[in-house]
Amino acid sequence: MLCVRFLVFCLSMNCIVHLSLSLVQCRICPSRIAVALMYFGVTMHAGNIGGNFYLNFFLNGIVEFPALLFVILTMDRIGRKRLQCLCMVFGGVATICTIFSILFGGDGN
Repeated sequence: MLCVRFLVFCLSMNCIVHLSLSLVQCRICPSRIAVALMYFGVTMHAGNIGGNFYLNFFLNGIVEFPALLFVILTMDRIGRKRLQCLCMVFGGVATICTIFSILFGGDGN
């Protein structure tokens, strides 16, 4: 559905002249949406993690500095596409692994 809306937007903006650019954008758009949803989902639910809300939010912010440094240092070495794929796979595996804290964790009382 989102790709259809994007194609309608491209047609209205005369992007159909460069069809290959439109196809690349249709492939990149779901990736950007997934990254944005993941980032804002973690940020908005910092209070649901448990413990102090402000400490959780602070730790979520501090984690971004080593991640940014990692991206800056590895971008030239392994390339943009491989790095994004690696980071998205790592983020997905880390998100799936959080189910173990729910399954095997206590009640929190």
